[in-house]
Amino acid sequence: EVRVEPGAEVAGFADFFGNAVEEVALPGGLREVAFIAEAEVERHTPLAPGRAVALGAMAAEVAAVRGLGPEVPHHFTGASPRIPASAAITAFARGVSGVDALATVVALGEALHETMTFDATATTVETPPVEAFARRIGVCQDFAQVMIAGLRGVGVPAAYVSGLIRTVPPPGQATGAPGAGVRSASKPVAISETGDVFCNSTWLFSIV
Repeated sequence: EVRVEPGAEVAGFADFFGNAVEEVALPGGLREVAFIAEAEVERHTPLAPGRAVALGAMAAEVAAVRGLGPEVPHHFTGASPRIPASAAITAFARGVSGVDALATVVALGEALHETMTFDATATTVETPPVEAFARRIGVCQDFAQVMIAGLRGVGVPAAYVSGLIRTVPPPGQATGAPGAGVRSASKPVAISETGDVFCNSTWLFSIV
């Protein structure tokens, strides 16, 4: 449930990928708006890795998929407005690629974790991934977008995911921290915000 204070007109629908979307119409002249979201989350055991696909066979594997539904890999192979193609990122990804798609996902995540620095003040939501990569610095969004650009550059379908990481804070403090990750078609789960671990049941995805 999403509530808006002061009261506003709210309309909900599911987008193409199945994400719940809330559209809010607010009156003019407001100085302050509060959005309150309440949800009951059902957690599932993370899926096991899928079968290994040789990196050189990935293009044929994707081409063999028929359909245009939200889960098919064709949506996650090309450049997008937020994640354009980058020769520099692709070259980096190619330099650490493994023998198959899953190994490449893991290797690229680990490489970015080693070479990029997490800094909450270094970038904004508008920072393009090529800039964050050139500076080797950023936040979870930057790590994820750079990794997606690299995977797509070497032919591995990849998509952006975001949500909350369940935390155990000190008494009196809110639980949960926002995070971004990468979902690859070679493995039906995601890599965490800094790319060095597979997401597990502590992740609550809100957007895929």
